[in-house]
Amino acid sequence: MTALHIHNEASRRHDGLTAQLTAIGEEVLPLVETVTGLPLPDPVVIRLVSLRAWRRLSRRRERRLYHSEIRDLPAVTRDDIRAAVLTRRTERRARKQTWFLTGGQIIDVTPGQAELVIMPAALRESGWLTDQRSLHRILAHEATHLAQYRASDPQTWQHMRTLFPRARGIEHLAHRSLIEGHAYWADGQITQRLLGPEENTGITPPSRASLRYRAVAESPEYAAARSFLNNGQQCVTSVIDAIGTDRFNQVWADDTLIPTRAEITNPATWKERFHRPDPT
Repeated sequence: MTALHIHNEASRRHDGLTAQLTAIGEEVLPLVETVTGLPLPDPVVIRLVSLRAWRRLSRRRERRLYHSEIRDLPAVTRDDIRAAVLTRRTERRARKQTWFLTGGQIIDVTPGQAELVIMPAALRESGWLTDQRSLHRILAHEATHLAQYRASDPQTWQHMRTLFPRARGIEHLAHRSLIEGHAYWADGQITQRLLGPEENTGITPPSRASLRYRAVAESPEYAAARSFLNNGQQCVTSVIDAIGTDRFNQVWADDTLIPTRAEITNPATWKERFHRPDPT
């Protein structure tokens, strides 16, 4: 069985959460591999961090990506750089204003080694800290990302986060819809196996969420973001139902199978590409 290492770097008062996640991980991690057909890294590393530490890690990752892309992409133009700077400012603003939406996130703290970073403070804001189903889904969802990361060419993740989509020639591809849609498909499957069908289909337990969390969760912008993610989940589900996980998992090693933005709303077209013979 995959080992689970949890490091509580937030506060000793979160030792109880560490124990909870350890118990949940013993149930969830084997199912991640069974449901997705993808192996997890061994060990799976989870870090409980403060808001300040999360911001620091996020800035470090963003800065490292920006400078490596400037260095390695010969086709970057001044317009590309201006757009990238604007994107970085927008992301920094989002981290400051809506940090409480990020309960868990995969961060390659060391290049090539992804870890799950969890903010207990964000879980408290969302009401998920004391909600067992939500904790199961978070761990299943983010562990699926770890399995994707392990199975993928590193470029797949670079492309999802790239600040220079035009210079990479991937503006038409839907990396984020693929990665998030697959993780939402998996966490739904895993949570239902462990806890049964979901009774409340709402996004968060409203009685436990903070007022500012609920204000954002009820906004049109949040609804649009959820619609985007739902489209990805429905598309991935449709394709997996049609071709199975073994064939679907070819996508992690073959970037010619990454769906286009158009295919996310027309999964039949994407599905057909998995049946094309190898030109070699």
